[in-house]
Amino acid sequence: MIRIVLTILFSILTLMLATSCNESPTAPQTGSNGDSMAIFIQQPMLSSKTTTGFAFSLETNLDGKIYFVVLTNNAPKPSKEDVVAGSNSVVKGNFTVQAEKAVQQIVTGLAMGTSYDLYAVLEDEQSATTQVSTKLFVTTSLSGLAVQGNRIVDMNGREKVLRGVAVVDPLVWQDYHGGGLPPREIDFAVLAQEWQAKIVRVPIHPDLLEHNPNYLRDYVDVLVEWGDKYGIYVFIGYHAHGNPNTEQVEETPWGNNLPWHGNPYNPNKALAISSLSSIAERYKDKQWVIYGTFNEPAFITWREWRPEAEDLVDAIRAIHPEALVMVSGVNFGSELDGVLGNPINRTNIVYEVHPYPWAGEGWKNIVAELSQVYPVFLGEWGFGEGQPGTAQEYGVPLVDYCKQYNLGWTAWIWDNVWTPKMFHSTSHTDLTEFGAVVKNALTEMQSLAQLAY
Repeated sequence: MIRIVLTILFSILTLMLATSCNESPTAPQTGSNGDSMAIFIQQPMLSSKTTTGFAFSLETNLDGKIYFVVLTNNAPKPSKEDVVAGSNSVVKGNFTVQAEKAVQQIVTGLAMGTSYDLYAVLEDEQSATTQVSTKLFVTTSLSGLAVQGNRIVDMNGREKVLRGVAVVDPLVWQDYHGGGLPPREIDFAVLAQEWQAKIVRVPIHPDLLEHNPNYLRDYVDVLVEWGDKYGIYVFIGYHAHGNPNTEQVEETPWGNNLPWHGNPYNPNKALAISSLSSIAERYKDKQWVIYGTFNEPAFITWREWRPEAEDLVDAIRAIHPEALVMVSGVNFGSELDGVLGNPINRTNIVYEVHPYPWAGEGWKNIVAELSQVYPVFLGEWGFGEGQPGTAQEYGVPLVDYCKQYNLGWTAWIWDNVWTPKMFHSTSHTDLTEFGAVVKNALTEMQSLAQLAY
């Protein structure tokens, strides 16, 4: 009896196995009349991109015609009829395809560094259409930047006023960020699409770069690529403080805690030159990368700092001759007083100031005068969480000042741990007062003068 039962079970299992083996996942889908249904074997996929367009590829199971539309990013998903008609499109088009043969199509006529969504449908020879394809998100490439008079301009000579945020040192962000989240692509997506940031500052501490041979590969590369994907310039700032000659630097009681090695802001000049050379070598072909020479010079006058800064600029330019380079003022980046009478003797230089509340108001007159001659950028600013100032007393007036003089900036810092922080928690919507000022300044969702806290 047992033998009979086992024989029957074995026969059933054999039949089930044979049936499943004959069910190919790539077998043509058929309609109710037995005809093959038009499907995408490969959904639209990005092949390459330029500053004004991109190429995409796809593959279908049947001969026919592809209709596609390029829409502004986050536009509502179109219907099949909308795609065929090209409704509400920035660019529309169609082309023929052959069954099971991948095909590539080029799209042109788009704006530089701008995000779009592409959708497609296949119409077969019987005029039946597929469902609308999955969305292909594409951001056209950013161009390199240059200085033209007192402006930063793109390859077409159009002024670029870059405003955004600073993030945490990527090694700390990834491996040692207690209470915070590691870097995620969603951070860049939110910054680009919801906050409308055009630049992200990435601070690289000398201590961490020196003691981690694969630092750039393991921690920075992905941020640079996310910048490209979402149309955000990546400002790689060498986060040294102090005097590169005497190596005097502020005390850091936390400097021996992991992941640090005793001198987080190490101002050593030789280390700065070798580090900047390594950074420039790795990213010399990434036109959306901007370089910062030395975050906050201190215990040094502008007259002493200027030739040191030129040496650091030269270290970058020896590898990337056309690089846009930021040079900070002295007294921890807060003073640019000496520039007008003794400017950096190099091209494509942007002067950087860090006007935290403790710096007072004197910087405003200097920057107002300087920005008529050279481009000036507010590399760090913020309030709250250990910094004095409020939205009404400091944040809103600073943002209005930058609008008045057409100045770019990166607010410090996009985080819920490092300060002054923009978030109370790991949620991008749990904003501090400072975070609310920054987001509103970037999106101009409402008049900053009408903000009430």
